[in-house]
Amino acid sequence: MTLCKLQEYIKNENINLKDIRIILGKKLNITNAEGIYEDDNGTWHLYECGERSDVTDILSGSEEEVVEEIYSCINSRNKAVKKHGKSIFG
Repeated sequence: MTLCKLQEYIKNENINLKDIRIILGKKLNITNAEGIYEDDNGTWHLYECGERSDVTDILSGSEEEVVEEIYSCINSRNKAVKKHGKSIFG
């Protein structure tokens, strides 16, 4: 899956990325968030931010590999928010 296809899926499913603390396309330091971005060399990265604003790269690879991983995170977090109410991620 590409980032473009993922964004289309998010729009069609009416998923609020702020509620599930997902960041697409840039590296930001937001507590308890996960995100993806492409570096200057064309490598894609999946990262997470901890409670103390520490940023850790989890996966580096192709766009498809990284987008598939964040897609899984989005679905898991979205299910939790639907089950427990508005954002439970901080």
